[in-house]
Amino acid sequence: MKSSEQNRNRKKGFTLLELLFVVAIFSILTVVVVYNYGNFNSNIIMSNLAYEVAMEIRQAQVYSLGVRAASTTGLESRDQFDTRYGIYFDLDNSDTNFVSFADTYPEKVGTDIDKPAGNGFCDDDEEGTICDVGACLEGSLECLQTASLSHGIAFEKICVSEEDIEPVNYENGNCSDEDVNQVHITFARPYTDAIIKVKSLGDEDVDIPKRNAGIILRSNSGSGRVVIIKRSGQISVRNLNGAEI
Repeated sequence: MKSSEQNRNRKKGFTLLELLFVVAIFSILTVVVVYNYGNFNSNIIMSNLAYEVAMEIRQAQVYSLGVRAASTTGLESRDQFDTRYGIYFDLDNSDTNFVSFADTYPEKVGTDIDKPAGNGFCDDDEEGTICDVGACLEGSLECLQTASLSHGIAFEKICVSEEDIEPVNYENGNCSDEDVNQVHITFARPYTDAIIKVKSLGDEDVDIPKRNAGIILRSNSGSGRVVIIKRSGQISVRNLNGAEI
């Protein structure tokens, strides 16, 4: 009788094989959760940075509507509220930095409301030298500040279109019309419309505004977001699969 009870008690435990099987299941589940959490965290950071870029562009639009007087590192503060403000991207010199600027040069001539100061480009000096996206140099004519991406996320591509079409193919991440390395986006009071221009170092003054622009951000893991700027002044962030987020 005593021997029979001992045998029944032995059968209540786990065998070593069963224990190893359970540990293996927990290990697999842990790896899946940690991997998915890493992707989720990366996507959140990507979206946040894309929205930060979009907000910088939106801020330039708001400033241009008259809530901020012109003030740059190269000029004394002036109580003028018709200054263009803008954002400048230059992938030739940096794929993580971009510049916000006050388009104060050349200065406004006359009182024509449709002809505010500025030329739609970020100028470092009166010679028309393009701003340095690496840093706002002391004495710069128009540069206000430099902002940067982080966490292994960089600007991959700049797309612009002369026609009124989507600048980016959201399915494959290619440009619908034109792929450029730099773009200047400004706004001029009293309009909310975006003025999108392209000009490289050493180029002649290129005064052919584009209709729409798309700034593509890409992470090390390959995920991407697109900041879309329409000529109408609409600013949005979209996933590369086409969904607006």
